Amino acid sequence: MIRQISPPVCPAGLFTRALAGLVLVACADPTIAQDQKFSILAARLSGSEIPTGSSIEDVLQRRDANLEQASLAEEQLARNAASAAEYERRKRDAEEERARIAAQDEANQAAFAAARSVFEAEKARVDALNAKYEADMARWEADVAACKAGDYSRCARN
Repeated sequence: MIRQISPPVCPAGLFTRALAGLVLVACADPTIAQDQKFSILAARLSGSEIPTGSSIEDVLQRRDANLEQASLAEEQLARNAASAAEYERRKRDAEEERARIAAQDEANQAAFAAARSVFEAEKARVDALNAKYEADMARWEADVAACKAGDYSRCARN
């Protein structure tokens, strides 16, 4: 008894090199495509196990989905690597900026300390001048009071 089996659809360009030879045979003889041994042999050649009852179309569709997923995963890994590199660059830039700010702060603190020292020295000089002025004024006022009181030795002679 001869069974009628419809031939499988064989779209061109969708098969891996390992499956290409077997697929040609399968397309030529549809009974081979239905044979479980062919599925196991195809799985061994393609490096993946084909579940019982899977058709070539299912296998090819799964392979295409897996290839697309692998491509997306590679793109994600590349994006992750680029993001990590960008993070490291920004982190390094931030550390350099913190170091620059710290150095600038140290320089500012040193300049402030120097300016404060100059200010304190000038303030001490002015305070000494004021103290001398106050002493001179007190002595002059005492001389004027003594002169008015009759001590003519303390009067100014011009």
